Amino acid sequence: MPDGTNSPSGSAVNNLVPILGMQQEIATLIDSTTTSQKNSAAWPTVRNRILSNRKVPTQEASFKALLDLYSQPVSYKTQFMNQNAFLVYYTQGFDGPGRPSIETDTKQEAQQKRQYGARNDAWIAWDDVVAGASDPTLSSTSSTSVQDITTNILEPLERTSEALQLYLKEASQTDLEEATVLLANDKKY
Repeated sequence: MPDGTNSPSGSAVNNLVPILGMQQEIATLIDSTTTSQKNSAAWPTVRNRILSNRKVPTQEASFKALLDLYSQPVSYKTQFMNQNAFLVYYTQGFDGPGRPSIETDTKQEAQQKRQYGARNDAWIAWDDVVAGASDPTLSSTSSTSVQDITTNILEPLERTSEALQLYLKEASQTDLEEATVLLANDKKY
């Protein structure tokens, strides 16, 4: 389980709170986007909320860093394998006689891969949302169709939500419960 050591705050639960806040904001944006499909006058407000969002960073480094605070850190072994992929591939992970393959993941390494995979998927989908909202053809209510909003905003928002849900499945139930209470009691998130 993440121990919060990826963060100066040192608390895994505190690092999980903004991620839950991000998930809530995405859910709110999905609802608002669905509403704007029925009432095109609401679209500019939703668009502005996406582009000036404080809960969901619009820059890749900030977005990923927020999720990395709760994630398992990348192990030395994973770093070695990434830097020496050619060698690992051609030796088939051989690490000496009588030793298991270096490609065999520990529980923490497998969790780290799932977390980073979900994090990357969430970023790709959120970047699509921001790009769609930034599209000048979607800026006015008169030229924005329901299909445009669905394709460029709603579908990527739903993919973002799904990826964040996968990420949050890696959190312990205790951490999720404590972070949910903290989020409900603290309006800064």
